[in-house]
Amino acid sequence: MEIIGIGTSIVEVVRVAKHLADHGDVFLRRVYTEREIQRGISRKRPAEWFAGRWAAKEAMLQALGTTWKKGGVAATDVEIAERSHGVLEVRVRGRAKLLVLARRTCDVKIAVATNRYFATATVLVLAKAKRSSSRSRSGSSGSRPSIPPPPPFPPTLKGDENLSAQDDGVPPGDLTS
Repeated sequence: MEIIGIGTSIVEVVRVAKHLADHGDVFLRRVYTEREIQRGISRKRPAEWFAGRWAAKEAMLQALGTTWKKGGVAATDVEIAERSHGVLEVRVRGRAKLLVLARRTCDVKIAVATNRYFATATVLVLAKAKRSSSRSRSGSSGSRPSIPPPPPFPPTLKGDENLSAQDDGVPPGDLTS
């Protein structure tokens, strides 16, 4: 599998609650699918639930490398659904489906977390890895490329010798006083 994109979003629950209070059904129908609306209004804390779904939709578009305006995607083109045991999946239609197909997407991993204040979502979009057309001379076709070792830790900063807390009156290189 190859990672196509990673998206993350955080949404304030109070903001979604305000939209629900001020715009009610108009807001719901503009942002959520009918299945999402039915599922959300039956929840103990609907504002949290809807905020989580909103964050997931935003994270999905981010993982696809676009935004609502830039991609021309309607919010209802992305649906966050539950499979058995609370496992989430993303369903797409319309312009969102075209974006998914264009990026050879084969799987989407999604995580949503909410509390009374915030909802957050992270989406990982995966595609089948491209097959390499060249084979090694030994005939092994499944070998992976070697991964270079990580850089030394801590990294050496060149030309940043004066990155001390000079604003605090501490001279460069003297961080003990």
